[in-house]
Amino acid sequence: MVRKQLYLEPDQEQKVKRLAKLLACTEADVIRQAIDRLPDPERSVEEQLQAAGVLAPPPTDPDMPAGLEEAEIEREFEKWVAGAGQPLGLAEAVLEGRR
Repeated sequence: MVRKQLYLEPDQEQKVKRLAKLLACTEADVIRQAIDRLPDPERSVEEQLQAAGVLAPPPTDPDMPAGLEEAEIEREFEKWVAGAGQPLGLAEAVLEGRR
């Protein structure tokens, strides 16, 4: 590891302290985890979204449905799309999903 010194605003310092306590780790661990979550400037946005599981779940995700469960989910989705009528915007889709 390389040692770095940085300046934080008082509210940032308090946030790091609270997170370290909550996560039962060091303040340095909190900062390293935050840096790890920053986007990689050398990867495309699509690659970063895929890696984060936003575009599609990672292929190694143990919660990914498979077989009959996957087919059932696809049938339910197709049924929902067929009965939806006009397309929903993003906000409407989120609200509909919460109902």
